[in-house]
Amino acid sequence: MNPMATLPANDEHIVRTPWGWKLPVTFTSLFAVQGVYYLLTGLWPLLSLDTFEKITGPKTDDWLVKTVGVLVLVEGVAFLIAAWRRQTAVELAILALGSALGLAFIDVTYSASRVISLVYLLDALLELVLILGWGRVLLMHGRGHAASPPAVPPRL
Repeated sequence: MNPMATLPANDEHIVRTPWGWKLPVTFTSLFAVQGVYYLLTGLWPLLSLDTFEKITGPKTDDWLVKTVGVLVLVEGVAFLIAAWRRQTAVELAILALGSALGLAFIDVTYSASRVISLVYLLDALLELVLILGWGRVLLMHGRGHAASPPAVPPRL
């Protein structure tokens, strides 16, 4: 079996913050954090476009804001399911990393040129934390620090 075919969720790595906190950086923890964040940020423009625009600035294409909201929401749900099942395929980990990279790039590029509000830089910062976490976990996994594939998850 290809060891990269399934990424174990329990391949734990502890990161110490400058404040002395110990944070587990695992597939499960990253999917849980990214899942909750994407679920909430995806729902927000769908439930209250007015409050979303009060914080992020006015938008010209409401349909586009809602489309991105739906896509981010669906990713959040998928990431939460991956965390709950405590396992994931390589493709889902790449989706999580790629999404964080893409959203951060858009946030920084368009905030810098003042096309979107500077508040999007806060999102870019959160996406950067996810990028660093995914980079660490995937690098450690690629170096062979991963456990054997996990047991079959519970059925939905």
